[in-house]
Amino acid sequence: MKNQIRESIFSKPIMREYMEGQEKRYVISGPFTMADRVNGNGRIYPKEVLNKSIAKFREMVKQKRVKMSLDHADWSVGTLKDTAAILTDVSDVQDDGFAYYEAQIIDTTRGKDLKVILDAGAMVGVSTVAMGSFLEDQEYPGVEGKHPVMQDGMCLKKVDFVDDPSVSETEGRMQLESRNGTCYVLQGQVRETSTTDKNPKKENKMKFYRDWE
Repeated sequence: MKNQIRESIFSKPIMREYMEGQEKRYVISGPFTMADRVNGNGRIYPKEVLNKSIAKFREMVKQKRVKMSLDHADWSVGTLKDTAAILTDVSDVQDDGFAYYEAQIIDTTRGKDLKVILDAGAMVGVSTVAMGSFLEDQEYPGVEGKHPVMQDGMCLKKVDFVDDPSVSETEGRMQLESRNGTCYVLQGQVRETSTTDKNPKKENKMKFYRDWE
């Protein structure tokens, strides 16, 4: 029997800013799930199981059917009034053990709230809702002890922004990019630089956050 499962991951995502005609657009990206390790809820999601689920979920994402709420408005479907962003892409699990998302923040009340939170340098949780079943008390290669392990047939339903993480290993820094320059958000302080700034120390602070595309 499949149950509804909620998992969260906590990080400072990357947010890119660009102009589309006269409109300013914001694209946010970061990790949304983790494979082959014990998460904050004590569960393990095998990479193969996650990638199969992500592949099916990606078809919904391509059609822009997945709306990201600010907090879970509803575990299964959400509501339009709570939408903060539209999910635009999801990756398979990468070599670092994480799968990544990309979304466009939209100019709704919730979207504006999210931008204010991110502009302040805050960390944000990204939570998934899925249907699936676990085998309890399982040994897993490379992991000590016994844990619930997700079985084949998992079905991803939603990804939302939340503030209740179950995975906390991806504390990163956020980057805002525009045509005029780059704004680094470091420890809650905003510092603007020009695109011609060649200071290697500033450059290195952002390099560790890999672009999964």
